[in-house]
Amino acid sequence: MLKKLLITFITLGLIITIIFIHYKNKDITPAIKYQLTLKIDNDNLVKEFFNNVKVEEDKNRAINNWQFDLNNLEELKEKINIEINNYNINYLNNFNNTYLEALLVNNSNKEKIINIFNNKEFIKNINNEINKRKKYLNYLNDLLEDINYLLNNKKDYYFNDNYYICKDNTMLNYLNELKEKYNLNILTKLGNTNNQKIPILLYHGVLDNTWGAATLFVKPSEFAKQMNYLKENDYTPIFVSEIDYAYAFSKPIIITFDDAYIDVYNNAFPILQKNNFKANIFVITGSIGNNLYMNEEMIKTVDASNLIEIGSHTISHYKLAEKDAETIEKELKESKEVLEKILNKEVNTIAYPSGSFNSTVIEIAKKYYSYGLSTLIGKEQSNNINYYTLKRHYIYREYSLNDFIKIL
Repeated sequence: MLKKLLITFITLGLIITIIFIHYKNKDITPAIKYQLTLKIDNDNLVKEFFNNVKVEEDKNRAINNWQFDLNNLEELKEKINIEINNYNINYLNNFNNTYLEALLVNNSNKEKIINIFNNKEFIKNINNEINKRKKYLNYLNDLLEDINYLLNNKKDYYFNDNYYICKDNTMLNYLNELKEKYNLNILTKLGNTNNQKIPILLYHGVLDNTWGAATLFVKPSEFAKQMNYLKENDYTPIFVSEIDYAYAFSKPIIITFDDAYIDVYNNAFPILQKNNFKANIFVITGSIGNNLYMNEEMIKTVDASNLIEIGSHTISHYKLAEKDAETIEKELKESKEVLEKILNKEVNTIAYPSGSFNSTVIEIAKKYYSYGLSTLIGKEQSNNINYYTLKRHYIYREYSLNDFIKIL
């Protein structure tokens, strides 16, 4: 019996010795190590403290330079703001003996635990780690400042044909400085600094066999000739929403279609595609899908081409200046909502039906849109854009090619 007890004690001793040697030689974190060797009264809080040290140590190891992406500034801004919050300097300031001692106030192993803490390399060099983090935060804030400047001045530069084209020398110099600062592989150049005249063409239908007001229906063959002339003479069609970037082009022009007739989809759209021309189509939402008008699928198709910018032409095609404020608000607000639901994107342009507007119409339009188009005759000027009364030129069926050219 005594012999069996002796063998049992020897076996237990060997097991304990093996376990002790295993944990003595194993490289484990302080948070685990002190749990194996010490009894801690405030176990969860201390464990959390040491785990937080490990988290912050790993974060400091992960510090890197960011890639400055001019094409995704909003997304980059959001990520940097999260990173700035994540690298709050106060996290490191909490890693000190005073804070840890407060957690161990009645613990008999306090000195041993604090010794484990103080011998950690990250803690030994905590001042260097704090300075490292401060430099990183300064870098992030500097980056954020540059992003905000570009976002606040986004009308002063435009990306086209592999170049960032700048409105003036101030933006050109700024972008060139960013090239050096962030080692950006971009091309920059100064845009047209002269005051440019911007013709906005107003079409309705493109059809051989007319209905209604025949003068508003241009023949498809004539429309093709007109677009061909623009192509051969280096005009660049832009969207209404791009009018602020007219400086980026030598001959900017805007092509618009009111009412969204189905013949525009069938006859004009293919010609625009052939020439890779942008245009704006203004939709009467109350007529979507009617016999003579584009349906939802057609609207989605032209929008998806990236050649057509969809805008509102109200719900009912009323002469807005003749209506009360409540009706005007309904027509502008609800037509915008319908189009945005179809396209799942913002709609920020409106063409006033029959060119009818007054101060009330403009005031309400400003609540929902960034651009309003009239039928006032004339050209817009790049240094004095009338954002809510943009002038246009009717293109009539009777016009010869020479008549069309005179308008330009």
